[in-house]
Amino acid sequence: MANRTVRHYWEASALIPLFKQEETSWDCRKLAEAAAEGNSIIVTSAIGLVEVAKGEGTRSAMQAIADFFENPFIEVVELDRRLALLARNAYWEHGIHPHDAVHLVTAIDSGCDRLWTTDPHLLKHNGIANLAILRPKCEGQLGLPDTTPKAES
Repeated sequence: MANRTVRHYWEASALIPLFKQEETSWDCRKLAEAAAEGNSIIVTSAIGLVEVAKGEGTRSAMQAIADFFENPFIEVVELDRRLALLARNAYWEHGIHPHDAVHLVTAIDSGCDRLWTTDPHLLKHNGIANLAILRPKCEGQLGLPDTTPKAES
């Protein structure tokens, strides 16, 4: 049996530190670097494209965010009617906040192994539908992984 690529779902709170360039204990840089090396796929909902832009006003910051989501190791899942209805049901049945419910059902529907978040509302649903919902633990200076092609020597 062939090895399956690990699929990590990143909710907005796990993505935002990558763009803030600040010292924090929620460093997902190592996961992003592993994905850039082809060791995993990072999945997020299209709603995350908007959530991570919150508070970013400089042209360079906006461009860095836009560029990051164009990487081949990022899979952006569209929020369609079917996923929206699943999220609504998660809200009704489990009391999961609407945006969190979108992230949760998108992770499950996309076959993700883990959902990374710092959101305490999502963390309390760890194990739902056999999905590991985890808080990133790596520490260090944050920044976007270098995904520019290397020049041939």
